[in-house]
Amino acid sequence: MKRFFDEHLKFISGKIGLTHQPRWTLPPGTLMVGPYRSSEEHELHLAKTNGSGDSIFDSTDELRFDLNDRMLVSCRVGLAENPYFTEHLLKAILSIETEQGSLELIQEHGFQIPSSNITWIDPDGQWLLAVQGVIQPEHIEQRLRLAPNLDLVIGSGNICGWLLSQPGDYLVKSIWDDKVNPPTTDSLSKYIAAYILMMNTEFINQLEGSSDHAKKMLFNYLEELRSNCEFSPQRQILIDSVNTILDTFFS
Repeated sequence: MKRFFDEHLKFISGKIGLTHQPRWTLPPGTLMVGPYRSSEEHELHLAKTNGSGDSIFDSTDELRFDLNDRMLVSCRVGLAENPYFTEHLLKAILSIETEQGSLELIQEHGFQIPSSNITWIDPDGQWLLAVQGVIQPEHIEQRLRLAPNLDLVIGSGNICGWLLSQPGDYLVKSIWDDKVNPPTTDSLSKYIAAYILMMNTEFINQLEGSSDHAKKMLFNYLEELRSNCEFSPQRQILIDSVNTILDTFFS
């Protein structure tokens, strides 16, 4: 079944979507699914595909399509740093059944997707949500599975965000790293969530003021993380990120 949801895109239900594993970096970061493993390969990919994307200013999210059959071949989404509380929106999205399929580009002219500017993760670290602006829960219409564990969220007939389940499994240090991670434990997933939710505006302001309270929070986080989670690439990413913050603001 084919279904239009805006003037540029057509959703084809049941068609196999992207097969590459998602990968993402800690905010401010990137969530992507695609065949490229370096900035050079990414530039070549943009040159050989059509769709949304800005290689110069990196000001839009990317949906790229094959030049021949016009089917989706990659996506790249910005992850904003300051988490915004969107639990009500997550519940609305999860209440909608996921539909497997892919996208076809039917009108290239004028097709651009504004960058996602809100990122949120639930406290258990099971769902990572990136959305464009403040979307009312009652406007959510579709949840389209375009890649492993990655859903495109449609609201009011337009793309309004992305939802990644089990995000800890796909966390990488560099966005060009396509190694397969070991599955995250429930404990580590919670520490991934705690890190993202900790980096809110109030905490960033405390860091910029070299607050002793913020410094203590980071040291406590590191101590608990090392004590409660076994070594894994994802745990090391968190440790390295916290150490970078400590070096930047308190060295």
